Amino acid sequence: MHRRAASFLALLLGLAASACTCEPTAVPSRGVGEPADGSVEIQVATAPGPRPVVLVLDPSGVLCARAIQAAAGQRHVLCDRTKEDLSAAALKRGLTRLKAEHGPAVVPGGAWLVTAPGRAAVARSLAVREPAFFCRVAAWVGASPVTAGLFGPGFLAGVEGRGFQTLFLLGAGAEQAESWVPLAARQNVRVLLRPDASSEGEAATVAILAEAFALD
Repeated sequence: MHRRAASFLALLLGLAASACTCEPTAVPSRGVGEPADGSVEIQVATAPGPRPVVLVLDPSGVLCARAIQAAAGQRHVLCDRTKEDLSAAALKRGLTRLKAEHGPAVVPGGAWLVTAPGRAAVARSLAVREPAFFCRVAAWVGASPVTAGLFGPGFLAGVEGRGFQTLFLLGAGAEQAESWVPLAARQNVRVLLRPDASSEGEAATVAILAEAFALD
């Protein structure tokens, strides 16, 4: 009986190990960790007191790992690695879980939303729906003016007067946003542009994100 139970447990553990899709270079999570589907990693801040939240939309995991480095334990970081979840349901579940398990340690608003080019439309949707919470966006737009345009005058009109604070666009496509800066200024929205930036260099990306987080 005991031998049979032990064999069954060993089988379950073996199946769990074989199902793991984690990349060898992924930054290990601390605290809450990952849900069973592996789509959202939650890195709990190690600094004491209520800490702000950074939410990352990036299927590759590259920006996630670098946001964790830039946060340096001072912020909770949620990394959503789903690819086609237009509703950001996984990210919202992760945020709900973080608040449920670490509520007193989570600042209730003023989050940074960091996105890779492929999830920029989702980031825009989240910020327009809840601009007081997703009040700071850092978007890698690549070389595409179309991706950058997601955060243009239409976006600014959608968040006007609703608590949105900072828009940080990175990549060559950000050049066209120069024409939006006066409009954003009239709405008390700070627009920062880094057309020379990419998400490929680790040290540079960590430095850019640390620069963004320091704008709180």
